[in-house]
Amino acid sequence: MDEFTVFIQDNNPDIVALQETFLRPSLTLNIANFTTHRNDRMTHRGGGTAILVKNSIAHRRIHIHTTSVEVTAIVLEDQPLKTTICSLYKPPTSSNNSCISDLLKIFRNRSQCLIVGDFNARHTTWSPNSSNNPAGAALARFVRSTGFLLTAPNGPTRTPIRGRSSTIDFGLSCGINDITAEAIPDLSSDHEPVHFVIATTSSSPFKQNCKTLTNWNKFQDLISSSIPGNPPITNSTDIDQAINYFNSQIHTAIHQSSKYKPIINQLANIPHATRIKIKEKNRLRKLWQRTQYPPIKAEVNRLQRSIRTDLKSAKEHVWDSLYADVNTATDSVHKLISIGKKRI
Repeated sequence: MDEFTVFIQDNNPDIVALQETFLRPSLTLNIANFTTHRNDRMTHRGGGTAILVKNSIAHRRIHIHTTSVEVTAIVLEDQPLKTTICSLYKPPTSSNNSCISDLLKIFRNRSQCLIVGDFNARHTTWSPNSSNNPAGAALARFVRSTGFLLTAPNGPTRTPIRGRSSTIDFGLSCGINDITAEAIPDLSSDHEPVHFVIATTSSSPFKQNCKTLTNWNKFQDLISSSIPGNPPITNSTDIDQAINYFNSQIHTAIHQSSKYKPIINQLANIPHATRIKIKEKNRLRKLWQRTQYPPIKAEVNRLQRSIRTDLKSAKEHVWDSLYADVNTATDSVHKLISIGKKRI
């Protein structure tokens, strides 16, 4: 988890989409300055999706019922067209036809929508180094027939211990034409993070690394003056319009009555030498995929063991330093206990 936290701090994303989280309700996923939305798999081990959104970004979670894919979805409230962002995981054994139906359901009636995640779909159109699989063939036909945009990085996104590397992590979008994707080999996972950049417009700038301080008296005054107490409603269309207007005015009032205070957090401390080892291990793992040369595989395994030892030692060193600074005559013991309760 420390490695993931450092990745967030180094790359400073606005939104993080996760797949195969392997989380249960009893486990927490908390990153400073981010709001977490999750969809844990409750039936059996594995799977799960999540989206982490910066606290300063106005959004709301939406629930989309699907049958073959796991999805966590949000709507960006500050965007004029209410952009929908989805984190999607398609299990390898799920039905391809049902997956296409689920994708149509996600895109339905959405003027701007971006779905990113692990599709477990290989096709030479976006994964030239691997062979097509049925999921990839079905998705390629779907993209050609609908005109939706598929955005994938130039290189592979998954490099397994055995088998060929492939590009199975990418994005599908509608109404968003200016979008780029880049795989970043900074984590020790067999899946590489994919960095998506989309051009958006916002009525208010997103404040980074901050907390929101709201003047609730001002908020109440704005709501009282902007939302009519008893709007005329005669049919279902009037109901939908009233709900949309109500939600819009609430978010507008929040922004107009809030200010932002920067938060300074202590960076997770992964030694520079360990970061170099992680990058070298990723480089050698890709090389082994191409050559299958046994000494390279042995070096990858050695580096992986060394990285795990380094991360464990770094965490123990942090706690040893905290314990050494504890003074029973002050409130430092209480502060140390509070730190220990903050799970990541």
